[in-house]
Amino acid sequence: MPVEIQLHQNLDAVKREIADFSDRQVPFAIRLALNATAVDGRDRVRDEMTRVFDSPTRFTLNSLFVRFAGRDVPEASVNIKDFAPKGTPAFKYLAPQIAGGERRTKRFERALQAAGVLPSGMLAVPGSRADLDAHGNMKGGQITKILSSLRASSDPYQNRGAGPGRRTRRADRYFAGQFNGGPDGIWQVKNDHALPIMLFVDRARYRPRLHFAELVHDTVDTRFGDHFAAALRRAHATARD
Repeated sequence: MPVEIQLHQNLDAVKREIADFSDRQVPFAIRLALNATAVDGRDRVRDEMTRVFDSPTRFTLNSLFVRFAGRDVPEASVNIKDFAPKGTPAFKYLAPQIAGGERRTKRFERALQAAGVLPSGMLAVPGSRADLDAHGNMKGGQITKILSSLRASSDPYQNRGAGPGRRTRRADRYFAGQFNGGPDGIWQVKNDHALPIMLFVDRARYRPRLHFAELVHDTVDTRFGDHFAAALRRAHATARD
């Protein structure tokens, strides 16, 4: 989902400034201005993330990057990383926040579905007793323990009821299903109590919250002219006779 900043979008600002400069100085100034504007756009989107999201992680904030204009291509762009060596790439979970639509299932949710624990079409959200990090996300260690426990209890003879007509998958300290008429989810058995760790909810639909393209385009309108004028002055000051 790159947002490109191209020369033809800024021709009026270019034409006003280039009359007294050489053919070699102008392309150099254009590249500087495009790149500086793209950096401003990236930083503006990053600031907006901290406003519309609750404690975004460093991974999310650092997912924004600039592809800089080069000598042969007068074009820069602001992008979101679509690859991650571990976990979910930022593009996948930010796309619904930008364009709206359904949230994608997370990796651990797909694992729960494959194990027959999470019903199709539903998502797993933290329960009131989940172990959360500073950003409000479940800690990976607890998710790993849950997946390990539920997979270890795949033997149907180890399942037991958790309410009328219900069956649960149970192993070690976690089980999936209902408890005392509560919602479907994953529960932790601790000191003879069942604690809600994950709850199963209908798939969520998001309204656009992060106006990514609009912010970048507005930055082009408000910042490119100033950057281009400054770049021309720099090019003129450093030009060789």
